[in-house]
Amino acid sequence: MFLIRSIIVVLVTGMTLGAAAQPLRFGSGVFGGVNLAQVDGDDMQGYDKPGLNLGMRGMAFILPKLEFHTELAYNQKGSQSKDFDKSTNKGRKLFVDFVAINALVVVNDWFHPIKEYYRLQVHGGISTGRMVRFQVIDPGSDPRRVPLKELSYYFNGIDFSMIFGAHLKFTQKTGISFRYSRSMNKLLDADLVQPLFERKTINSMKGYFLSLDFFYHF
Repeated sequence: MFLIRSIIVVLVTGMTLGAAAQPLRFGSGVFGGVNLAQVDGDDMQGYDKPGLNLGMRGMAFILPKLEFHTELAYNQKGSQSKDFDKSTNKGRKLFVDFVAINALVVVNDWFHPIKEYYRLQVHGGISTGRMVRFQVIDPGSDPRRVPLKELSYYFNGIDFSMIFGAHLKFTQKTGISFRYSRSMNKLLDADLVQPLFERKTINSMKGYFLSLDFFYHF
């Protein structure tokens, strides 16, 4: 909560100063790409779960080197074991899809002196999302482990995340984005679920994902 309040104070202050210096301008854009996701606590290591990342972006140009972006995004996240093979009923895969609202502070750098635009944008911010779909593929063959199908009923449908990344522009309107997102709350809270599975150990679960997107700004 303190982090959210601090970001809001910084944004309001920056917008006020920017508006006093020059009229505030706005823009919009779209983006789409792929995620590579994982979930801590599911006994599966590595960013092995592929998914889509799609959305729309609104931009406020506060200062020449400072912007504020809001995004409405659809993210396919989850995890996948390295030995996953659906045809042989081997391994495990977890799908958790979220619709999220992102708020990002963007700093511009690497100015193009001829075409007069910044080629690099470093950004960071927060995201809040709601789960819109989940699916579990888990044969449950390990007697020491609770099948993901049984745990999925206790998943948290709300996600709060931190976002860090960069946009690299090819032109003034197009480019690619690299991004790292980390959940601040738990997808599964072991303290709440463990009493229901007394004979087996339950681990808390928290999501992460990397993304690579192509964007177009109008």
